[in-house]
Amino acid sequence: MGVIFESADDVAELLIPFIGEYSDSQDESLIQATYLQASPGTIAPESFWTRVGISADVGVRKPDAGIYRILQQHSGYAASELPFIDDRAKNVQAALDLGIESILFAAESGFNNLQRRLSSRLGR
Repeated sequence: MGVIFESADDVAELLIPFIGEYSDSQDESLIQATYLQASPGTIAPESFWTRVGISADVGVRKPDAGIYRILQQHSGYAASELPFIDDRAKNVQAALDLGIESILFAAESGFNNLQRRLSSRLGR
């Protein structure tokens, strides 16, 4: 995995505007505090998602098709209903091959393109 951000104030410039657009929360101090708490890993992923899959736990990792099948089985959604975003073409292609809607994230195109694609998928 590589770094996809350039040095910047990620919370103020990216996270707060994104959360403001997609949720009812506008409390910047709460967003900042939550971000700082999560940064050192003190918030468990399970507090955000109902299921978390860790490749080491299931013995398979991207781009092996098995990891995507496990994701689909555990999610209860059809492959076409699962969004997948990655910065590596081989991982995106492996998901596409299984019918998972996939987006290749490229830092040079920034988050605007990604946001547009996700917004159109969500009907916003």
